Amino acid sequence: MMVVAVGMAMARPFLEPDLPLGTVVEVSGDVLHPGIWAVVDSTVHEALLAAGGSVEGVADAPVPEGHRVHVEHGHARVLPPSNPLLVGLPVNINEAGAHALAAIPGIGPQTALAIVQERDRDGLFYDLEDLYRVRGVGPSAIAVLRPFITLGNLGPKPPPRLIDLNHADATTLERLPHIGAVTAARIVVDRD
Repeated sequence: MMVVAVGMAMARPFLEPDLPLGTVVEVSGDVLHPGIWAVVDSTVHEALLAAGGSVEGVADAPVPEGHRVHVEHGHARVLPPSNPLLVGLPVNINEAGAHALAAIPGIGPQTALAIVQERDRDGLFYDLEDLYRVRGVGPSAIAVLRPFITLGNLGPKPPPRLIDLNHADATTLERLPHIGAVTAARIVVDRD
């Protein structure tokens, strides 16, 4: 079990490249060392062990990134974050979770979640223009984000996956650059 303290800023691989990826969890209440911790396994037990709390008699449960575990009278509860998370900039957009991305100026919670979902669905972002795949991100948004994000060292960009326009459904067509829901639906209707 590896647990790493993270002060008041999320340090994960952004500042210390040798640190393992972890989930940032705030632990408060009846523990020896309340604060913000990066834990490898995102569970109540792991967070309590990091903060010097007892896991005896405490039910284990997953803890979403950025959420906090509050311990009171031997009972642990998972709560939403108490304060916005501060992040070390620039943030690697190919590794960060939605909570860390939402802390970047110019990205709100919905866009952060959309970035993570797009990355999980269609793969990593090899250049900033790949962010056009995310609904609601255009040239002006990328210009604002440019100083705050990094892509990491990914190597060469793989060749694009081809889409069969004669058989693709509207959802698949929407993944193409500059094709929204209306245009995708029109393509499907005209094709049929």
